[in-house]
Amino acid sequence: MDTGMNAEQGFAGTLTMRPLDARLRQDIRRSLLDAVAAGAMFPCRATPLNIFRSAVSEAIGRHSDRLAKLVEDCGHIASEQTGAARPEEYYWAVRFAVSRAVSAIQGSLAEMLALGPVAQIVAELKTARKIPMGTRMWVGNAVVAPSHDGRTVASAADVHLLLTGARRSRAILVGVAEVKSYRCSQSKATAQLDRHLARARLGLVTRLPGRRVVHYSVQPVVTPLKIFTLPARWRLSRRFKFESHGKRRLLVVQPPKPAAAVMAVADRPGEWRIALRWSNEALAAAAFEIVLWCLGRLGERVYGGRPSPWPEMSAAEAGQNAAKMALYYAIRHIDEPETLGQAIKLYNVLGFGFALGSNFRGRDGHPAMLWPEDLDEILRDGSTREGGYLEGMPV
Repeated sequence: MDTGMNAEQGFAGTLTMRPLDARLRQDIRRSLLDAVAAGAMFPCRATPLNIFRSAVSEAIGRHSDRLAKLVEDCGHIASEQTGAARPEEYYWAVRFAVSRAVSAIQGSLAEMLALGPVAQIVAELKTARKIPMGTRMWVGNAVVAPSHDGRTVASAADVHLLLTGARRSRAILVGVAEVKSYRCSQSKATAQLDRHLARARLGLVTRLPGRRVVHYSVQPVVTPLKIFTLPARWRLSRRFKFESHGKRRLLVVQPPKPAAAVMAVADRPGEWRIALRWSNEALAAAAFEIVLWCLGRLGERVYGGRPSPWPEMSAAEAGQNAAKMALYYAIRHIDEPETLGQAIKLYNVLGFGFALGSNFRGRDGHPAMLWPEDLDEILRDGSTREGGYLEGMPV
């Protein structure tokens, strides 16, 4: 089967925002539209869907070969014909592939949500004549920084604010923006922004679709603008219910409740801090849903023309079940407590979503295997017969 870049290209053409919460979809679209209207420069064709596909497929592409290998190997895992591989190796394979992909997608979602607020700050500063009117946002890999040896390029700031003129070889650096999808201290953020500014002073390379690559020497303004974006602090709800759909029951978790508005604060002259409406938990949950969607697409490619180890499932469901099966096999054989707890937690998340799966605990407070009947007991009694509970769920 195709893996790596081929898988990434396949994802790019079929990715949609449908796995996301409706309000999160709306916020991402609005943010991207605001950035496009402000003239932001993207490394792809500048439409919301195209930007979304480009950003998320790039995040997936770094790990798609590992995800594809998991799906392809699941028949061996199901029959326990695992060769020389140890159970821990299957756990680490799933954790590395899934967790890394989730982390990368989570970062991409946060970056897309941040572009609209950054564009608004830039517009307000232009109106106040605090930055040049010709300043434009350059997003993501539309700008890269040469490495120290000058032979390769490296990722730079999430957003560069540049003023380019008739002299195509020179750019004025007005500022940089950095986006985090997890909580981060102001001191660490400032240090990272300073590193981005220092790297940019050594030169930047712009790469736009359909245009030639341009190498710029860079001259910063006297006080470059620094913008730091971080997620909100609220946590996902642990409330849930079951709904009947024919002979099947559907688990429905209470949807997330984003903050009322994005908060932008000028911490000091030239330094801004933006708090998004969406929390790191909500972004992680959304990223997990996209990874499950990707596993389903891989399942369709692997099992579209041959039977899967789970004939009662569709090809997409079989692809999603592959990672769960690898984890279940590992869990049955892992003895080391910390590794076992992490494997169980990841298994729960893949089966029941982030809000419930990452917060189910046994009587001893450690992660425990979660089953549908446990949720029935929690709905009825607040905990399971064995004392399992959902951490953070109101009594």
